Amino acid sequence: MDKNNYVAYYKRGDAYSDIGKLKEALEDYDTSINLNEKYTKNNDAYVYSQKGNIYKMSKKYEKVLECYNIAISKDNTMPYAYCERADYYKERGEKELAINDYSKAIEYENTNEYAYCNRGNLYEESGNKENALKDYTKAIEINNNVYAYCQRGRLLKEYGQYDEALKDFNEAIKRENNNAYAYCQIGHLKILRNEKEEAWEAYNKAIEIKPLMIILMKDKSFCKYVQENVKNNEEKKLIANLFIAVMSLKESFLYNKTDEKYCFKQVAHYTKLNSLKYLFKLNRHSSEESINNKNKK
Repeated sequence: MDKNNYVAYYKRGDAYSDIGKLKEALEDYDTSINLNEKYTKNNDAYVYSQKGNIYKMSKKYEKVLECYNIAISKDNTMPYAYCERADYYKERGEKELAINDYSKAIEYENTNEYAYCNRGNLYEESGNKENALKDYTKAIEINNNVYAYCQRGRLLKEYGQYDEALKDFNEAIKRENNNAYAYCQIGHLKILRNEKEEAWEAYNKAIEIKPLMIILMKDKSFCKYVQENVKNNEEKKLIANLFIAVMSLKESFLYNKTDEKYCFKQVAHYTKLNSLKYLFKLNRHSSEESINNKNKK
């Protein structure tokens, strides 16, 4: 490798970054920047953006923003740098700053589906669902973005536009047939329409693809608990099926507006993390105890 070739250094830095060798990547990016300053003085905004990414992955947050700011100061029309800085703001909960940067990325690259999807997320989190729908729709128009189909479908489902939502979820599956999230959303939509047999069919497909997706969507804390305590995939599938059964029962009371308040209270209780953990532990303990007793006989 030509030791004075700044391009070769940052490309090798990218390769190191891809395989998780962050220290080596940072060294190559620094070398690339120094060589460029010494010999060519070309636009190295990309390298500063990548350097910011390395600091973010290394959790050296005090240096992340500095690198992104330098990148943008060197090229204030570079969509990639704006998106990276927007991601950083988004992770820190600084929604307005993130929206501004995604908007800048879109201004300079109006086919940037990534920026549209992420800005849509932030609009939604800020309560601006109409703009979120517009951004998801734009991402779909640009490149039939599967993520955007799922997100738009979820919003349409919330608005009660079930037929349109179902079309979006099916479009997502058509383009990515192992999309467990889309199958979960179809399952929930079918529950809302009281089409229980079709709901279970969709849920079962989701569980086969990714057993804990439905739990992740409903209860992240319980999902983390299962991930930490269950390694066997078949056990995860069983737990997911039990979880769906409990949640479906709860929702049937909620959406059918039952007067049986006591029953709803009891079902709601068993969907709380501590209760689910308790039931899960009890079942595992009982199963192990049963096996031990059989072995003694």
